Amino acid sequence: MKIEIEGKCPTWNQIIFKTARHWGLKKKIFDDWKEIVHWAVYQVPNKPDLPFKKKVELSFLVEYKDKRRRDVDGICLKPIIDSLVDSGVLKDDSVKFVDSLHIRLVSGTQDKITIDIK
Repeated sequence: MKIEIEGKCPTWNQIIFKTARHWGLKKKIFDDWKEIVHWAVYQVPNKPDLPFKKKVELSFLVEYKDKRRRDVDGICLKPIIDSLVDSGVLKDDSVKFVDSLHIRLVSGTQDKITIDIK
């Protein structure tokens, strides 16, 4: 299953620095991502039977249109993966249901996140 999301992937710096002042800011970031991921899942044609019943491999291709240097460990996938659970794609995000996680960052023509679930 392939899910495409237009927009920038959240970073740990955004989550840590923005939410250090108030817990409600973190909740807003996570709630916003729930809505974004839910809508992206809704738009996927020919969805398999969800949630996946066997272990899956999650691959993230994160594209940025600007050419800034980025650290691969600086992006924060937690709100996106949690939203996959909330949207009914994954039963849980524990090791019982997620076998591996792959992250690839590239310079592209747009800000976009492509999630490939195998």
